[in-house]
Amino acid sequence: MVVLETDKKTLLGYVGRDITDEELEETLFSMGFELEKADDGKLRIEITPERVDMISVQGCARALRQYLGIEPGLKKYEVRPSGIEIFIDESVKNVRPYTVAAVVRGIEFNDERIKEIIWLQEKLHDTYARGRKQAAIGIYPLEPITPPIRYYAEAPEKIRFVPLGAEEPMTGREILEKHPTGIKYAHLLQGKEKYPLFVDAEGKVLSMPPIINSRDLGMVTEDTRNVFVECSGHDLKKLNTVLNVIVTSLADMGGRIESVRVHAYGQGYSPPDLSPWKMTLDSDQLERWSGIRLSAAEMKPLLERMGYDAEEISSTEVEVSIPAYRADVLHPVDIIDDVLRAYGFDNIPEKISNLMTVGGLTKDTVLSEDVREIMTGMGFQEALTLALTSTEDQYHKMNVEEGPHVRLTERKEKSINMVRTWVLPELMKVLQSNRSKPFPQRVFEVGYVVIPDSSSDTLAKNELRLAAVISDDKANYSDAKAVLEMLCRVMGWELALNETGHGSFIPGRTAKILLNGKECGIIGEVHPQVLENYGLEHPASAFEISLQQFIT
Repeated sequence: MVVLETDKKTLLGYVGRDITDEELEETLFSMGFELEKADDGKLRIEITPERVDMISVQGCARALRQYLGIEPGLKKYEVRPSGIEIFIDESVKNVRPYTVAAVVRGIEFNDERIKEIIWLQEKLHDTYARGRKQAAIGIYPLEPITPPIRYYAEAPEKIRFVPLGAEEPMTGREILEKHPTGIKYAHLLQGKEKYPLFVDAEGKVLSMPPIINSRDLGMVTEDTRNVFVECSGHDLKKLNTVLNVIVTSLADMGGRIESVRVHAYGQGYSPPDLSPWKMTLDSDQLERWSGIRLSAAEMKPLLERMGYDAEEISSTEVEVSIPAYRADVLHPVDIIDDVLRAYGFDNIPEKISNLMTVGGLTKDTVLSEDVREIMTGMGFQEALTLALTSTEDQYHKMNVEEGPHVRLTERKEKSINMVRTWVLPELMKVLQSNRSKPFPQRVFEVGYVVIPDSSSDTLAKNELRLAAVISDDKANYSDAKAVLEMLCRVMGWELALNETGHGSFIPGRTAKILLNGKECGIIGEVHPQVLENYGLEHPASAFEISLQQFIT
């Protein structure tokens, strides 16, 4: 969820009509968005992730104008040629192969508008562009740029310019190693022998995408009147959507949009293309998905209220023109969703489904609740630990070698690097956190682990486990065995124990657990080395079993 933060005066300035707080809240809610008024008077509007066209104040205002009937239907933007060209060199083909660009002229920038466009740029980066991986956006003052512009890749040691936020020139390598923005996005160029560059006809660097603009050509100020906008990445469709969102927002600030001719690999194209694309919707589709039936004449004003143009083909069918900045329309059902927002979900008549079903608990829920009731009845406290953990806790501290597991790559918390493959290590962390509490401590958890599975579509499977641990100055194998035997007796499971070895437990005091003849767990006295690794002074005995066979 993206939160658009603005003030009412700015928003209504773009809407072009005064609206009470109550009307604004109700209108946004009907459209599918929530309004919250902050203590400082700011408006906070929660925009759903798929509506990237509304994460700018201009885009939100445009949608409100359409919904309120101020300017219904598809808003049309004129695009004229700028005469500016970009030449894409073969050297970027294996780095970031494509770019799209546009010019927007005649914008009266002030501090507030500069903040708005920077905010839009960064929100697009963080959401639709997947942290600049799918698209990297550059916005520049047009005046100091000398066209044509060249987009090519260069060895990082040969790149040298002053990046935004710096005072001295830096090489491409230095930017990734020393500049805060470079460090943050260095992974996007990891392993690349050359880094991409935008350079004008005089050899001046515009930017090194997807990392940072140059200070000399890449800073928009209140003196800027014309801007050059580019988006680089791997997917032309996504790049065009991002560009369309930005240039229409700039146009709603009063700018005039101009296209840029891009020459790429023997072909040429001239973004931005703001011509709508078309999809057909009929009454049968609407009724099948929503339960209501409307004629083409009834659907037309509802579609216009949601920012589409609609042409009646027949009494039951309309041709819908979809704005080029809408990234969320992929199927007729997406248009139906908008029709229903305009129609009003509260206006849809209630109807009992023809399919009668009886609700109930799933097998794993019933099993989990039964096991929890038995364990708490034996004096155990339930713990709820996290599925995300570390190889240090799951393997090294447990005195065992690393096994197959699901690794986490891109993560904020560096100490977390995997999804747990067994529960007991997490219970040992619970004991570690409660060393100052009275003993004995008897803790259990019923929860899922994730096991790699090459036969699964997701290459992994969830498995329900029960783990329990007893910590006391006299805790031994027999204590854990007595608990397990009682559990099996109540649940009606046949239990067998076969002596085995395991790095987490004391040799000679460890056994495999077989339930109904199937090996599914381990039991034993926790090894002194494991206790020491977790900073525990009292002995402990524990077991962990898989409950999966009792679900399927």
